[in-house]
Amino acid sequence: MKLLMVFLVAALASVATARVRRVADTDRDGDWMAWKAKYQKVYEDAEEDTLRRGIWQEKLRTIGHHNLAHSLGEKSFTLEVNQFTDMTTEEYSSLLRSSLKRQKSTRTYAPNRCSSVALAGNLELPASVDWRQDGYVTPVKNQGEISDSIEFSVTGALEGQWFKKSGHLISLSEQQITDCIGVADPSLDQIYKYIEAKGIESDTDYPPSEEQQSCAYNPAKRAAAVSGFDTITPAGNETVLQTYVATVGPISVYVDASQDSFQLYSNGVYDETKCSSANLDHAMLVVGYGTDQQTGLDYWIVKNSWGPDWGMGGYIWMSRNKENQCGIATSATYPFFTCDQ
Repeated sequence: MKLLMVFLVAALASVATARVRRVADTDRDGDWMAWKAKYQKVYEDAEEDTLRRGIWQEKLRTIGHHNLAHSLGEKSFTLEVNQFTDMTTEEYSSLLRSSLKRQKSTRTYAPNRCSSVALAGNLELPASVDWRQDGYVTPVKNQGEISDSIEFSVTGALEGQWFKKSGHLISLSEQQITDCIGVADPSLDQIYKYIEAKGIESDTDYPPSEEQQSCAYNPAKRAAAVSGFDTITPAGNETVLQTYVATVGPISVYVDASQDSFQLYSNGVYDETKCSSANLDHAMLVVGYGTDQQTGLDYWIVKNSWGPDWGMGGYIWMSRNKENQCGIATSATYPFFTCDQ
């Protein structure tokens, strides 16, 4: 009985020690302070600071285990701490969920357009494409807390097509969409119809803000316009998506970004077997594709809207030719213009 009590006391002490370590690992004091300073994290009180640090440390363990597996050749990508490392899974899901209801809009406009996409069965596509190298893509932006990823995905696609049409790369204003569209949580269809009716300013003339404002759109400063958008069909076909990326330019897509591995992504080809191809919650911009020479894995080059500190300078390589992993080809769209526009 005495020996059993010794084991019980030791077990309880071990559990207590683990809990204390999870709450406050003093060896990480400097890292915690540096991380808070880098991302300008200020918490309400000491209790919240302790709570956030506990979450942050658990994420560090997740990162450590994953990166160890990567070093052993078991994972094709790495993870790192970033601005989301102190968020619970529920909080991160909430960040994404605002985009979820918007991906269902699949309306296709079909006025007389200036050009169409050739989808010949024998069309020979290049082995790799990167529209950044051809001037189609603006620098990575940060959607912040008031804007939504769909606004950045739409402007990114429109910036590319406007450059293709005019020869001028203009960073367009997501803030105008946030302030002026007049609909709470607008759909993809509503965003395009608004730009078609009103036009859109550059983000120099209509700059981003940390809060929603009264609409200040000035038609005299219109920087770009649109006639409508097309939805790429058949949905879920990566070969068709590749054809459009190669021949049209940057393409707006929705993906499943719900996994911790996406939240903490650092670099490499994002191959996540837990991803859904149907439950999509985040809009991004495919700007090209290629094949990783080290691993032989095919990937899409995808621009995110979480700032340049996330991923590979704000980009992620998402798995290509992996049965539409994460829904990369499920809901893909691009804008177009009429010939007289």
